[in-house]
Amino acid sequence: MPSFMPSVPVDVSRLLIPNAEQVCAWLIENAGLKTTDLERAQRLQQESEGTELLGLLTRLGLVSEFELARAWAALLQAPLL
Repeated sequence: MPSFMPSVPVDVSRLLIPNAEQVCAWLIENAGLKTTDLERAQRLQQESEGTELLGLLTRLGLVSEFELARAWAALLQAPLL
């Protein structure tokens, strides 16, 4: 068995998956996302049915996909690959 595989199955119901609010807070604190830009994206999200906030932030150019990946890695305490 490869060394990176856990020896015990992971109970995914116990994983703490960050929500969009936590990711946005990290982006504000660590990646230069401005509160005013986040508020603008949230308004646009409300106007656009089915639009996901984090994807909207990248489409608007407010954060890069790399910064979003850094946020997920940091919040999940996982390496950035």
